[in-house]
Amino acid sequence: MVVYGFGAMLGGQILGQVNDRFGGSKAVSKASILLHVIIYGSLFLCNEIHEFNFLCFFASFWIGAADSSLMTQLSLLIANYFQESGQLYALLNIVKTMTMAVIIFLASDITTKEDFRLYFLIVLVLNVASQCFLQFGFNF
Repeated sequence: MVVYGFGAMLGGQILGQVNDRFGGSKAVSKASILLHVIIYGSLFLCNEIHEFNFLCFFASFWIGAADSSLMTQLSLLIANYFQESGQLYALLNIVKTMTMAVIIFLASDITTKEDFRLYFLIVLVLNVASQCFLQFGFNF
């Protein structure tokens, strides 16, 4: 959890640098897509070699970074469309709750290595699809 926390703290800074250097939300969305591929690729390798090693810490750091950056992106996006903060936070909490419900639903029946692989694939596809939706569907 400590590594995840450092990732959450530093992830916004790292993606902020991407935003400043490469200009805007589209660059951040592309970096987030790459980040998700790296995260789930690392977790997939950890699962395949059955060993808790450096890749697990690496993935944990970047999961924290991805989590904080996605919440920042959602906050900025929703704040752009809602002028009242009550609506903003209500919608943001609905998005968070729905995301957790999907994750729990998908993870509830994992019993084999193949189920774990399928879970990683589904979550990777959902994360990449959400970033593509943010990149092409909205203006920040």
